[in-house]
Amino acid sequence: MNPLGTTSDTRAWTSCAGGRTSACDLNGDLIPQLNELGVSSGFSFGTTNRYDPDLQWPVSNEYSVEVQRQLPANVVLSVGYTRRETRRNIGFRNMAVPLETYIPLRVTEVNSGKQVTVYNQAPALRGRVDNLYDNAPTSDTNYNGADLTVNKRLSNRWAVTGGASFGKTTGDTLATQDRNNPNSGEFRQGRIGNDVPWSYRISGVYELPYQISLSGTAQYYQGFPETTTVSVGNNTVALTQGTTVLTVEPRGTTNLPAASSVDASVRKQLRVAGLRIEPRMDLYNLFNTSTILSRVTQLGPTYGRVSGIQRGRLIKLGASIEF
Repeated sequence: MNPLGTTSDTRAWTSCAGGRTSACDLNGDLIPQLNELGVSSGFSFGTTNRYDPDLQWPVSNEYSVEVQRQLPANVVLSVGYTRRETRRNIGFRNMAVPLETYIPLRVTEVNSGKQVTVYNQAPALRGRVDNLYDNAPTSDTNYNGADLTVNKRLSNRWAVTGGASFGKTTGDTLATQDRNNPNSGEFRQGRIGNDVPWSYRISGVYELPYQISLSGTAQYYQGFPETTTVSVGNNTVALTQGTTVLTVEPRGTTNLPAASSVDASVRKQLRVAGLRIEPRMDLYNLFNTSTILSRVTQLGPTYGRVSGIQRGRLIKLGASIEF
């Protein structure tokens, strides 16, 4: 036994409202009694983690092609395509709890009112763990994208670069979870990571008289994909494995709002007593936009509640001195 190892057991215990007769305060003294506690979530003593003898290193392949065309007025047009793929990614299956031992239950989740199918682990297999790590073909990822860029080189005191990107990354949205657990399977394949299907960007610089330069960048992109879930707890149904979070629709069915940002910078070069001094002023989020960057995606009373927004306008003053 590992003297430094710890484990925990979660039991449901609440008020006996609505005719509830188990996992609740039966005698009303507000003190948990052993006969009032809900079903044990089980202990994970004696866990086993092992590797498939045929396990191979994951690989990543990338293919790209780009075409450039010189246009009049110092303008270069570029069009490119990229495909990126990962193969032989490593995942795991709990061999002690086979897929076929889970029992499907159709329930209505209490907090959201959502009807879902949740799979209950066989009670006889409670707490058993025998994780086999192997190469999981279902965890393969693929990215396909195209980029369009227009670059006007510095001439006549100004330069500008702009472009657009379009692409999609797909794979296993739950790659770190047990592949033998059917609660992870219904919407497992889909958009992964911070997949952005489209984005636009532009940046430029203009040299004003008196050694003053003005520069700026702007971008506009589709919001990140969201994963809508529902949490099936003991107030809905007592599961062998305890509270279970289910994905209820393909990832990216809803997205965060499209985001935009404009930054600008003004600087001036000075020469004083052999020193080169460059004071500057940087403005971030020039128009002080407050796009939503994160929000609650679990169905229930707080669904859609904003938890993070774009940082407000920031003005930074600084200078560099070279001698």
